Amino acid sequence: EIKTGTWLYGGRSRSAYRAGKAMGMELKGLNSLWEIVVSKNVDLKLPLMCLIDYLGFRLCAVSLLPISGDSLVYGTKDGAHTLYDGDGSKYLENIVDVISEGLHSVPHEIVEYSSGTKKELKLVADFEIHKYIENGKAHYYALDFARLLLHCDP
Repeated sequence: EIKTGTWLYGGRSRSAYRAGKAMGMELKGLNSLWEIVVSKNVDLKLPLMCLIDYLGFRLCAVSLLPISGDSLVYGTKDGAHTLYDGDGSKYLENIVDVISEGLHSVPHEIVEYSSGTKKELKLVADFEIHKYIENGKAHYYALDFARLLLHCDP
């Protein structure tokens, strides 16, 4: 429940069916991204993910990543209230270019709700890339893959 009377999947009533569909789209998006990362030799870290269906229930298990609330450099973590369009590095820009080309995604403008300004993103805003620095080297981690692929409301 996002807030009283409002559910993330189902609107005014809880929907396990829609939540299960969203988990399936999460895995499909990750698989598609994995194919691009491997075939184009992109240095982007992806989590391990597994869907477990048991006795009518569905669980999405995802590995822990070394990210934090302030490590986001691309996408949004709050429904486009704040948008991040990169960290200024050509390295991240190249990663985003390769992924957008592989997904046939074109640049589009999105309005950042907090400021009202338009920002241009090449990938869907809900997709996140986080930056983690270890021993002076930047590592980029991706998550939230459900909206990477076009899909219909279940």
